Formats: sequence, structure tokens, C-alpha cells
Amino acid sequence: MSERSIFVKVIRNENAHTQLLCNLMECSKIFRSLVFSFLLGIQLPENDITICPQADLGEIGRPDIKILFNESEIHRLIEVKVETGCPLTVPQKSGYGNPSALVFLVPKGWKYIDGIPSGSEVKFWNDLAIRLDGNAQLKLDPLDRLFREYLSFLDLVFPSIHFTVPEVQMISSTQRKDLISVALKLPRIVDALAEHFDGLSIGDVTLTVENDSDINSAYGFNIKVGTTYLVWVGTWSDAELLLGAGYKKQPDWKAHKPIEGFALFNDCFSNDWYIHDLADNLLDVQKDIVQDSILHLDAILEAILVSCQ
Repeated sequence: MSERSIFVKVIRNENAHTQLLCNLMECSKIFRSLVFSFLLGIQLPENDITICPQADLGEIGRPDIKILFNESEIHRLIEVKVETGCPLTVPQKSGYGNPSALVFLVPKGWKYIDGIPSGSEVKFWNDLAIRLDGNAQLKLDPLDRLFREYLSFLDLVFPSIHFTVPEVQMISSTQRKDLISVALKLPRIVDALAEHFDGLSIGDVTLTVENDSDINSAYGFNIKVGTTYLVWVGTWSDAELLLGAGYKKQPDWKAHKPIEGFALFNDCFSNDWYIHDLADNLLDVQKDIVQDSILHLDAILEAILVSCQ
């Protein structure tokens, strides 16, 4: 979960997007296999592969990515677009002389999709992000954290939000007035808590807040002291937390031993998370949810700061 990716303001244009995608394909066979399957519709070949960004084809033009198989003449071309208003060049309109080898990777809403040459294909960044995010193998890759950052970045640049079948069924069968009211209040509660703890002093330490969300499953923030993480707070659908807190047993998190009230999140892809349900603060209509949650989180922060020294 990370709303502000490390790639923000670093990857600014088409060439930078292209080079980052190529770098990630070069450094991970799992990532490369997923991209090949999505963009090219093929399984990752066993023979040697050369990935060439900004390949110079002489008079034919310069496609964004050229993929060579076993240094042969067999190749595939990928043309990257990141702006919906970026037009086709003359070489692109001709498919660089081989339209059936060309795939366009573009944002949804790209205005020039009707002008691509016959035989070429179009794939969307948004769908690539969904394919990557839903893959179990990628979550087990040693570079998982880097890929999490990349997916968060794609979510920001090419946002794509879909309702699942159970969500659609819930919307259809629930009183919409109440559903909308809850949907509006939950992020306001989280935002109010973030506002309270950002810059708050506890003893001789000053807390800071860092947004940490996932566009499809979580909305929340981290509470930190310097570069050390104390606790995450927010709404998290995968963990079934309408409102909750969590921490990781990792070196950059303060809590290096169990904290009372927290339980291991029993999910094979998130088994380093310990979570605590704050839902009781939502269920008493007489209580102020924000103030009660602040008191609860004060106790959690004290436990982490004191017991984990």
C-alpha cells in the first residue's frame, strides 16, 4: 500500500516510462514473463531474449521497444504512449513496416486508437497493472517491494477502479442512502486521524504521517518517527478492516515483538502484517468515532514506543 510512489516526479515522460518497463523486465524473469504474456500473448521463450529500448531501425523509424528472440530476425515491437493526446507518427502509422509485429501500450482514452495500422494490437496500461497486481508469483519475487512501488505508480498515472461481482451485488441489494453515507464517512474518519497525528509530539518524539493506500483495497496512512514506521491506520478490505491498525515485523518498523491486541494477518501474501481491528469504535452510535479512535491509537503508540525500545 503506497499512495505516493518513489517514481512520482521521476518518471515524467514516455521515454522514462519505456526505460523503467525495460529495466523491470531485465531484472525479473517473473515480471518479464507476465509482460510478455499480456502484451505479446506468448509464453516466455526458453531461448535468449534481447530487449532494446529506443531501437534504431534506420529509415523505418525508432520504436520504443524492440524484442529480439535468440538474436534472429524474428522480433516484436512495442510502442508506448502515456498521454491520451499523443498522436501517431508516420512510421507508427505504417507499423514500422511490419504491423503484425507491433503492439501499442497506451492509456485508456487514447484518442488515436482508430488510426493504428491493420494487424497491430492495442493493450492498455490500466489492464497491465491489474494483471500484475493479481499475480501470486510476482508477490513472491525477491523484488516484490519494488514491484509494489511500480504498481502504486501505475495506479496514480493510469487509475482504473472496478467493482467486483460481490460489490455490485451488495450495491444492488443495499439501501443506497446508508451505503453512500458509510462510503463518505470512512475516508473522512481516516483523514481526520491523519490530521491529528501529523506533527503531534509524544514525549521527546514528534510524529509524522505518510499516505499509504492502495487504489483497490486500502485507504490509510503510516505514523512514523523519522524514518521509522510505528503503525499503519486506515480501511483495508483484504484484511476486512473497516477501521484498523497494523504494523510489519520488518527492520524499518519499530515494533519488533508482539503488541497486545494485534494478530497475524492470515494471508499467504501478507504474513508479515500484524493487525488490530478498531471496528468497535464504529458500532456505538453514542460515541465520537474520531475521538475514541484517537484514544485507542494513543494507547497503541505508547505500547510501541515504550515496550519496543
